Amino acid sequence: MKNLLQIIKTSFLAAPFTLFIQHVKAAENPKVGDTAPTATLSDDNGKPLNLEKTFKQGTTLLFFYPKANTGGWTVQACSLRDSIKALKEKNVQVIGISMDKVEDQKKFKDKNQLPFPLLSDTDGVLVKAYGVKKFTPKICARESFIIENGKLVWIDRKASPKSHTSKVLDAVDKLKSDN
Repeated sequence: MKNLLQIIKTSFLAAPFTLFIQHVKAAENPKVGDTAPTATLSDDNGKPLNLEKTFKQGTTLLFFYPKANTGGWTVQACSLRDSIKALKEKNVQVIGISMDKVEDQKKFKDKNQLPFPLLSDTDGVLVKAYGVKKFTPKICARESFIIENGKLVWIDRKASPKSHTSKVLDAVDKLKSDN
């Protein structure tokens, strides 16, 4: 099998096979109850944000999105922005992640007046760690995770731009009532 992988990696089939491998690896993703993967990534201002420290500060919505300045992401981001008061009342901090460059995150955040950080995961470190599917080498799927005190407590692998915020608010209410 190892020789087969070497042959495929050096052939013209490399790109489609790589996407297949990423899809298979995405099936081996963290589950509710697991410790949330962490990293330190640059935010939309180019400043490092240590997620390990952040996750210890209560409840965090960590959501992955395909690309800044696209229609679906704009709907999703603005819905979260418009519900930020309700999320803060529930003590939920919001963090977005895509594989975009810091500059693209900054432009998008400023254009839409987003009150939460957008992290740049250009190397796909967290995309891989969370098992988020990739459509291309630089575009990941729309998936969301709620982390409470460092543990994954809710996962949405098929986040929809239109219903995302209401699903998150419902999940947080359910989690708070279960505790």
